[in-house]
Amino acid sequence: AAVLIAFGQVKDLTGIRVTKTGLIPQAIQSFKNISTVNVADLSLGLVCLVVLLALRQLKTADLFPDAKNSILQMVGKKVHWLVCTASNAIVVIAASFFVFLTIQLDWIPGFTLVGHVDSGFPPVSLPPFGFTHNGTAVSFLDMASDVQTGFIILPLLGILE
Repeated sequence: AAVLIAFGQVKDLTGIRVTKTGLIPQAIQSFKNISTVNVADLSLGLVCLVVLLALRQLKTADLFPDAKNSILQMVGKKVHWLVCTASNAIVVIAASFFVFLTIQLDWIPGFTLVGHVDSGFPPVSLPPFGFTHNGTAVSFLDMASDVQTGFIILPLLGILE
């Protein structure tokens, strides 16, 4: 399951369109469509990964080794803690702002955008226990047979993360 999740992230990072499900069909379709890599998405994603790894290393760095507890050191320690704790949010906000600027100023074309997102919360309801696909009714048991051991593995992965 972890390999499937990681592979799904890589295809999103590269901007390759994959419509197949399952690891092997996704891998085959990805390699067939390797020429459609979105360079803008890939570059931004790699820069974000490098920045996140650098911020992770910053977390273990002792920037204030002196025992003096001056006001400047206390403020510096708090800022260090805040930056390390909010590193994911900082990178997402900075990347979003960068993409916004590049689109508004027409610097770099080609970022893949999600599109329109409705505001507000969705209505409260139970999840669907069946649906119709191409005129064929798909029951909960049919969906569960497709997921198979994922019912057990995915919650365990969530706990481990």
